[in-house]
Amino acid sequence: MSRNFLFLTDDEILAGGWRNEFALADDWTLVGDISYSNATRDQKQYETNAGIPGTNGQKFTYDNGSFRLRRLAWPSLTFGRNYADPNLVKLGAAHYGSGWSKKPSVEDELMSLRADAIRDAELWWFDATSFGVNYSDRTKDKVGQEGPINTINGGYVTVTNPLRSANLSYANAGRILAWNVASALRDYYKPIEYLTADTTPWLVSKTWDVEEKVWTGYVRGDLGHDISDTVTLKGNVGVQVLYTDQSSTAYSAENPYTPQQAIVSRTEGTSYTDILPQVNLAFMLQDDQAVRFGVARDTGPRPHGSAQGQPGGRLRDEWHPRRQRRQPRARPVACMVVRRVLREVLRGHEGLCVSGGLLQGPEQLHLRADRPES
Repeated sequence: MSRNFLFLTDDEILAGGWRNEFALADDWTLVGDISYSNATRDQKQYETNAGIPGTNGQKFTYDNGSFRLRRLAWPSLTFGRNYADPNLVKLGAAHYGSGWSKKPSVEDELMSLRADAIRDAELWWFDATSFGVNYSDRTKDKVGQEGPINTINGGYVTVTNPLRSANLSYANAGRILAWNVASALRDYYKPIEYLTADTTPWLVSKTWDVEEKVWTGYVRGDLGHDISDTVTLKGNVGVQVLYTDQSSTAYSAENPYTPQQAIVSRTEGTSYTDILPQVNLAFMLQDDQAVRFGVARDTGPRPHGSAQGQPGGRLRDEWHPRRQRRQPRARPVACMVVRRVLREVLRGHEGLCVSGGLLQGPEQLHLRADRPES
């Protein structure tokens, strides 16, 4: 059997933003930020097969081959027939059918609005203070369609304009027939009738859409004080409040491949609030040394789904022969993180020495110790 493929991908990306700062009296600055991005990917995958038609009522003609392992040389693979001969090898219902096509499409859209107020002056024990709010709305949609590729008459077709045969001599396997897949689809095959998730149980996991809306508010104060003649305290203290509203719409197959089969569209989701305080301190000592300490409540990564970049992980339905698996209510795990670092700046060089660390919680998390994320 000879198999030729064609892969077509069409990507489009649109992104833009606007940011402006307004300087006010009394050391106040207002910052506004608007951003938008949209990315789409449309793919078409074609797999076309060719084989040797059977005789005497046989659907296929089988061949004998030999595979030989050789010491200090490439293995060899030889067959009894010439698979580069277009009069012998024909397009059509080979061992794995005439062919198959997939047509996945994905769209990812993100809109964000942010406003900050910054006061560059002392307030209580802080050298500077800032607070703000951020809103983001992200949607990601995927549609997956697949279907068989069949020749016009359902039988075998001779390739009348083959390409130069593919050379497999690097594996001592001779040459095989090659053809222009796009031209073959136009000249020798029927229009493709794609299967969709609303009628095909094994396709329900390939069509879904998710939406995630996140509100974030924060307050932060920056520190910079001489505690003594030899110690200066720098750092910041802050807190974030995150409100997340996420949902997913997907198909679910009930009683698949039975007379009672039903494929229904379902929407599920959840909302939750996380309060994330963070304290980051740096004690600047003599001789260019510093002791840094950070403690924060952080959220771990969301559960990963099979679709990378999908907000909230696998927020969709997936049919399984033995169970229904759904996680539209998945949420990240929160835990406390503590880190201690001793830093020494040498003359002309910079070094970093981690003197100790403590991680509490069920998952490994990254500590944002330099500045609270705002």
